[in-house]
Amino acid sequence: MSRRQSLRFKLLRIVGLTLISAIIVSGLILLAFGREDAQKNTRNDLYVIANILAEKVSFGLSLGSQYSEEVSEALSSARHHQDITRVCLYQKDGALHSSFVSNAALGNCMSSFELNKQRQRHQNKGHRNAHIIQIDVILQGEHLGQLIIESSGKSLDRSVLFMGFSIFGALFVSVLLAYIFGSRQLSRSLQPLYELSRVGERIADNPLSSERAQKRSNDEVGDLVDAINHMLDVFSLENQKLKSSEATFRALTENSPVGVFLRSSPKNFDYINKAWTKITGLNEEHADSFSDFIESEYKRQYIERISKLQHGQLFVQTEFEFLHYTGDYRYLQEHVSIVREGNRIFYIGTLVDVTALKSAQNELETLAYYDPLTNLPNRRFLNDHLKYAFASAEKKNNKIAAFIMDLDNFKRVNDSLGHDAGDRLLERSAARVREAVFREDVVVRMGGDEFLVLVEGIENLNSVEFICKRLLKALKTETKDELTVIPVSGSIGVALYPDDASTPEELLRFADMALYNSKEGGGNSFACYSSKLDEEIREQIRIEQKLRHAIEHREIDVHLQPQYKADTLEACWAEALVRWFDKDEGFISPAKFIPIAEDTGLIHDLGAFVLDRVCEILRDHGEALRDRGIAGISVNLSGQQFFSSTLEADIGETLKKYGISPALVEFELTESTVTDDMDRAIEIMAALRDVGCQLSIDDFGTGYSSLSYLKKFPITSLKIDRSFVMDLPENNNDREITCAIINLAHNLGMTVVAEGVETREQADFLGENKCEYLQGYYLAKPQSVHDIIASKNISQYAKPAKS
Repeated sequence: MSRRQSLRFKLLRIVGLTLISAIIVSGLILLAFGREDAQKNTRNDLYVIANILAEKVSFGLSLGSQYSEEVSEALSSARHHQDITRVCLYQKDGALHSSFVSNAALGNCMSSFELNKQRQRHQNKGHRNAHIIQIDVILQGEHLGQLIIESSGKSLDRSVLFMGFSIFGALFVSVLLAYIFGSRQLSRSLQPLYELSRVGERIADNPLSSERAQKRSNDEVGDLVDAINHMLDVFSLENQKLKSSEATFRALTENSPVGVFLRSSPKNFDYINKAWTKITGLNEEHADSFSDFIESEYKRQYIERISKLQHGQLFVQTEFEFLHYTGDYRYLQEHVSIVREGNRIFYIGTLVDVTALKSAQNELETLAYYDPLTNLPNRRFLNDHLKYAFASAEKKNNKIAAFIMDLDNFKRVNDSLGHDAGDRLLERSAARVREAVFREDVVVRMGGDEFLVLVEGIENLNSVEFICKRLLKALKTETKDELTVIPVSGSIGVALYPDDASTPEELLRFADMALYNSKEGGGNSFACYSSKLDEEIREQIRIEQKLRHAIEHREIDVHLQPQYKADTLEACWAEALVRWFDKDEGFISPAKFIPIAEDTGLIHDLGAFVLDRVCEILRDHGEALRDRGIAGISVNLSGQQFFSSTLEADIGETLKKYGISPALVEFELTESTVTDDMDRAIEIMAALRDVGCQLSIDDFGTGYSSLSYLKKFPITSLKIDRSFVMDLPENNNDREITCAIINLAHNLGMTVVAEGVETREQADFLGENKCEYLQGYYLAKPQSVHDIIASKNISQYAKPAKS
């Protein structure tokens, strides 16, 4: 380690070296300028002496040799200048005339002027401070010769030496004084730094000390003191926070329900809290053996994940089975992060017992993939299973059959016997279906009363038929309470892979299409998917799209079929019948598009259009229709419309829109509609009667008639279904049923309308048995309102009755 040097010494050394360098440079510069000035003065002096001597000797030199002594005497006057060594006087021809040589000179003047000039050149090379002055001797403009004065330059050397000693002496004294003064000032300026250093040493011994350095000057050192004091305040605050945080962290970890640990290596534990000990059952002494109690099935995975921390990953999460000291296995979840401090590595993490969570997760998975009512797998399970089933079937070149089934009359069970009875029926049906197929076959509850059986490795259509018969037998049952017995059966739709479908989605969709087809056949049957069925479904979709467009653009219309009094055959009322004349396909039968409207929900829009159009006809043509005997119009309500929560508001709004009296509109309800939920139906019918509309039951006798409710219905008439009229009067059963309906209606204070009257005999029989009103092709076909108005008398369509 290098020897410590004080800041004061370093600064003084820097200042001293700087001053010395400045002194040397300044002295040399001054000395150079002084020497140059001395040389200039010396040369000037010599020129003055030379001119004086030349003037003195000029007269004697002009007179000749008889004045030689006077000339020599004049030259010897140069002895008074201590620096002149020789004075040589040459005649005009260059010969030496006279000379003066001092004792210090080395040699005399040369005999000729040219020789002397050569010696001068030689001497100039060796004597840097020597001076040689040469001037011409002239008297009255006549050139008499040359005078040469030589100087040794010793006086100049002495002068320069004295000057150098003087300059450097003065500078040395200045440096010494500056050093002494600067040292004192520097000590005084550095005093705050010394104090700051001592304060720092004391704070280093006690980091939490509140001692601070004292600011003694408002300069850079004072700023430094302020900055360091502020830094110490910040450090003190941070230390307090760190101490508080450490205490808080320790309190949290010690009392935390989560296990907290610190490891210096994957196996060496430096710290564990109480929760970690409780979770693992290991104390500090045995903590390092933690990984030995991990179940072998999870141990390799655990080691691999921890090793990822050593290869750059910052965080890992592992879940494993752990053998507790009590002997039971628990599921633990560990979160570990890596912390690097220089070359040191730490592993810090948490440990949680997730045994209860794992159990709950398993229960949630059961709820997610199994139906809680029947304990069968659900649709979500089926979606995942189908992927593996298709992959396996493709690999083994096997077939898969999907049997989708639902219960016939299930809604009736719920409505009549309650949802508890419906749930018991579903449980019983699920168990019977499960027993009807092999154990390896998958039975799924799709939702509601719909089930699915997935059979892998199906052999042929005979196998399909055999399974369908077993399933139909399993689904056929009955449910009952003390008063009511409801028979229950099932319908099945079947699709095959790869014969019908190529994807799981297609398999389910095609089987569902086949189920729909079997339901259309009346139930308690099965149907297999076929391309023809697909075409029918596509046709239904096409009709649905065209119907939606037709309703939106009012491309459908309402025709009216008049009703007549049975005794006089005079028109009295009319039924609104929707008619669709497509620009591309022509007339499309209601029997084709109304079921599609009911299945797709378009029946709401269609019914709203019919009511709107009827009110429009009554507003625009009501008087013309009354002139032809038609006092009002009947409108059919579908079941979906009837049980709509906005029915009463929609009807009231439409009537108000066109300003139509409610008494001019009658709503016809099918018997099956009102018997689905009789209590609710009675409330709705009462509300419609309160509005002022008339009500009638259409197709009476074709549904599950309940006479106990019929007397509670606020209706004005019954319509005998055409199925009882078509064989009158020949069929005895139809005669008895028709007469019974007429008598029943009259006993309940209702009138009767017979529809489907196509012959005179039918009209006569109904009139004779007190049926008030007739409707059918025998009397009049459905016509547009314009055709009815254009006819003079719509009764002309009827043939005369028997007298």
